[in-house]
This record gives sequence, C-alpha cells and structure tokens, in this order.
Amino acid sequence: NGCFTQEIAFTLSTSTEMIPKKSKALLVTMIDFHPGIKSKLRPRKGAKKDTEKLHRALTELNYKVELHLDLDAKEILELYKRVATDEHGEYFVTVISSHGENGFIYGYDGEAVRLADIFTMFDPARCPQLA
Repeated sequence: NGCFTQEIAFTLSTSTEMIPKKSKALLVTMIDFHPGIKSKLRPRKGAKKDTEKLHRALTELNYKVELHLDLDAKEILELYKRVATDEHGEYFVTVISSHGENGFIYGYDGEAVRLADIFTMFDPARCPQLA
C-alpha cells in the first residue's frame, strides 16, 4: 500500500521567525482500497484533496503533522497504539478519513476497525499525558 509519513518541524510566522511546533496532529486517510476485497469499497476521489487542505490548515495553526495513507486495519491499530505513548505537546488532534459505518471505519484491506478500540487507547489511564 502507499503509506508514508510527513513531518514538519517548523513554520514561518507572520513575523518570519521560526517557531517550534507545540502540538501534534495525526491524519489517517484511506484513498484507495485493495482491489481484491470482498466488500468492493470504491476509491475516495476527493479524499486526497481534503487531506491536503487539512494538512495545510493544521500546519498553519502550528501543528506538527504526521500523515498516513491507505493503511490496513492492523496498521491503523498499531499506529494509534504507538501514538498514544508519544509526547503530544500542548494539544493533540487526529482525523481518520475512510469509508465506514456507525462505530467503525475500513482499512485499506477492507477490514473493519472499531473506533472504540482507538478511543480507549487515549483514555486517561492509558494516555495520562493527554488527561
């Protein structure tokens, strides 16, 4: 699949000073789906453009943005497990963009990921730095 990470450490402010990023944003977007999956999930044509706009907006708000595309269900859960233990700075924002239904989203492989499984990784007991 076509996953990649892009991190931006600094941005120019209006006064042209270099300001270190104080908060973290994680964007996880499914654009395409494995062609052999049984549910026949169609590519999400506008997802790439939406993700680019969101990335740009968060960067302008001084977030360090980490971007992942087309992850399978297992990779999504592993990513959030890792991120829950990271230092997040002042604020943490995450956006998951995919096909889904009430309470879950689909990974690149067409497998469902329960949103509750992700949310519990960030509860105060497991992720005290965000409490």
